Amino acid sequence: MSDRGLLEQLDRTTETLSHSLTHLVKYASITEDKGDEEDEHGTQEIPESTVRTSTAGLMMVNAQTAQLIRGVQDLLVMTRNIREKWLLTQIPDEKIDSQRELDYQKCSQLLEQWTQEVLGTDQG
Repeated sequence: MSDRGLLEQLDRTTETLSHSLTHLVKYASITEDKGDEEDEHGTQEIPESTVRTSTAGLMMVNAQTAQLIRGVQDLLVMTRNIREKWLLTQIPDEKIDSQRELDYQKCSQLLEQWTQEVLGTDQG
């Protein structure tokens, strides 16, 4: 996965986690106000029993908790991918090492050629 892909996945996961946590806090504090029977849209709510409200709240809390767990698991997978990617870039490549040796040999030959032509000496 590319760096851009990891960053996009990180953004999506953190957004999901923040929404889940917000909803979890919201559903964990469900209370039924007796004095105010209108919701935020100005419509009247039908009174529900405390058991029904508690059950619905508990189901919502469980759903949001499961979503939080999935988000954290996604973060763990991303960190594992980042570590693997970092470790793989730390392993030296044999082709690159042999190429460096060829470059050193070529430089050595050019230096010897230069000393022979310019200085007129033999380094044998």
